[in-house]
Amino acid sequence: MQGLNKQLKKSTKRMEAGKWLLFSFRPLQNEAASIYNRICPTHGTLSVARLNDYFAAFKKALEAVADGSPHGSDVFLEAVEKLPGIVERMKAHPKSDVREVRKVQEFEVKALNAFIEACNLGIFWATVRQLSPLLNSGETDEVIALKVDSSKDWVKLARKEAARNCKPSESAMYIRFAQAYKCWEAASNAESAFFIKLHET
Repeated sequence: MQGLNKQLKKSTKRMEAGKWLLFSFRPLQNEAASIYNRICPTHGTLSVARLNDYFAAFKKALEAVADGSPHGSDVFLEAVEKLPGIVERMKAHPKSDVREVRKVQEFEVKALNAFIEACNLGIFWATVRQLSPLLNSGETDEVIALKVDSSKDWVKLARKEAARNCKPSESAMYIRFAQAYKCWEAASNAESAFFIKLHET
């Protein structure tokens, strides 16, 4: 009898966790996805080949920003402005007692944080590419800083980046992008494991 009661409590806890995941946490995931899916594909079975394809799409969107696309700039600015707020709302949720659901929460937050960093690096990458003609024009750092409404330190950093063909920021961007995808994959696996166990109870 005691074992039956224990199993019933465990099943009830998992059912409650499932409801919370679907009706409380999922809307936040969907809200975030509505933003980052405008930039590039974000989910699917992770492999090096697919990751590289996804990153190529991400980089292509940034190239549109570098070419002066207003829409391209808007989607990246929306990501870096709105996703942090969604992350904070996710973190504000109490951590689940069910391990797999807790992992979904943790990995989703890590994925979004990494994606936000990739976007910030990407915006810098695109901006430097866009300003390369100005950076190579012979103008002083002070003059360029005034023209682009930025600081001399930023211009110096942009010059260093442009001199290396934006490779440092692109490498850092890829690393953070890959981290985001790996965390999304881990969140998906944790969720699948949870619902398998839920159906078994």
